[in-house]
Amino acid sequence: MTTLFEITGEIEAIMAILESEDDEWTQEQLANFLEKQEEGLAAKIDGYVHVHRELGARAKAQREEASHLTKMARACENQQERLKEAIKFVSGRLGRNKFEGKSRKITVSSGGVAIEVVDEGLVPDDFKQEVLQIKVDKKGLRDCFVETGEILPGIEIRPIVRVMFR
Repeated sequence: MTTLFEITGEIEAIMAILESEDDEWTQEQLANFLEKQEEGLAAKIDGYVHVHRELGARAKAQREEASHLTKMARACENQQERLKEAIKFVSGRLGRNKFEGKSRKITVSSGGVAIEVVDEGLVPDDFKQEVLQIKVDKKGLRDCFVETGEILPGIEIRPIVRVMFR
């Protein structure tokens, strides 16, 4: 099949022959040949327009599909979190931290503690850092709690529970 560039080159060559009054070809032969090339060019242009529109439609559909898949992925991640919360609840109710299926296990473990600062003013200055504003050093507070067991003023201790699927 002739490409758009080949058709264009042939049409330009024929146009040059028509304009030069060369005797090799009769004007009628050249006109007939040019007409056939023009038909090929018209078919090629129609094909290009069709492909261009098709590619645009595919791109639009794929963008919409990507958006839809992103929403579906978020929904799956939310479902994963709900499954973990259900396991944590069952673990607490049954007083167990290990569950075994025939080929899989679930372990619920404490991952340390999370520091919740309820009143920055009561937290000792040793655990504050001056930046653009005062920031409580939660890692330092956690390390202090782990070492001493002391709950300092201005904080609450809450356990972190993790669920691991293997």
